[in-house]
Amino acid sequence: MFYSLIVCLLIYPYLFKCKLIPDSTLDLNEVAYHNEPSEIYLGSPSIVRLSSGRLIASHDFFGVGCKSNPTNVSVYFSDDNGESWSLLSYIKHSY
Repeated sequence: MFYSLIVCLLIYPYLFKCKLIPDSTLDLNEVAYHNEPSEIYLGSPSIVRLSSGRLIASHDFFGVGCKSNPTNVSVYFSDDNGESWSLLSYIKHSY
């Protein structure tokens, strides 16, 4: 297991080419409402724009109120620059 991790870390930079691209067309918003009594929170937010223009976003759930499968990551996509989002997949046992 340890050696697999080392190999992954060594080849990881060669698997993906990532660069920051200034994007003035992406309009980001902040969450204005959060139902605190639920004690369920979103964590580890990630977002990337693919070369096709599709946005992929992910997050996990955590908190005292998150009883079922708290280690699942939800993955969503948007083909309209973030105007609408659709669930793409769940990644089980992951953060």
